[in-house]
Amino acid sequence: MKLGCHVYIVALSLIGLAGCGSSPSGPSVPVGRRAQPPIEIDCQVTSQLHCTASVFDEGDVTSAATWSAAESMSLALDVPVTASTAVEFPSPGVARPLRAQNVYIRADYLSPKWGRMWNIAPHAFAVQPGSAAVPLSSIGGETQLAGVTVEIIDGEGVGKRAESIVNGFYRIEFLRLNRPFTARASKPGYGPEVKTHTGIVDDPTGHPSNAYLHFTLSPVQ
Repeated sequence: MKLGCHVYIVALSLIGLAGCGSSPSGPSVPVGRRAQPPIEIDCQVTSQLHCTASVFDEGDVTSAATWSAAESMSLALDVPVTASTAVEFPSPGVARPLRAQNVYIRADYLSPKWGRMWNIAPHAFAVQPGSAAVPLSSIGGETQLAGVTVEIIDGEGVGKRAESIVNGFYRIEFLRLNRPFTARASKPGYGPEVKTHTGIVDDPTGHPSNAYLHFTLSPVQ
C-alpha cells in the first residue's frame, strides 16, 4: 500500500492547523513572490514502513530530511516536534518500531531555496515490532458549538471520544480505514444527534477522502 501526502490534509484543515512549517495565520505572499511549496511524504507499507520525502523543484530529499514519529497530531505539529520513543529511524525514512504505538510520521527539511520545511504523512500508523504497520486516519468535523462531546458508540473506534473546541471543531484520532462506525454528539441543553459513517477511504492519490462527520444540535425546548 502506498500512502501519499500533500499539505492540504483533510484532518488538518478541519481543525484549522497547517503543516510544512507554515502558520495558520501567517502573512500573505507578496505579489510576484512564489509561495513555499509543500514537502511531500509518501509511505509504503511492506514488511517495513518506508517513507520518502520530496519537494517539487528539488526532487527526492529523503536522505537530507530529519525523520521522527509523534504520538498525537498535536505533538506531531509541535515546533519543534515532540518525538515519540516508540519508533526509531535506522536510515532516512525507514521507521522501526520499538514498542506498540499509534504514531504520525514527520519529516523536517532545510531547503537551500525555501528554508525550513516540514510535514506529516496524511495517515497515522499503528506500529509494533515484528508486524507490518497499519494505516490509520482521524475523523473530524464541525458541531457549530463548543463543548460538544462526540463519541463513537458502535463500530470502529467504539468508546473513542472528543470534545469540540471554541470554534466548534473536534477530532478523533487513530481509526482504521474502511471500517464503518456510528457517532453521537451531545451537550447539556441540546438534543443529541447520532450519525453513521460508512468508513474512511482513500482517494486515488492515497489520501483520506471522507475523514469528516458534521453535527448540528438544536436547543431543547
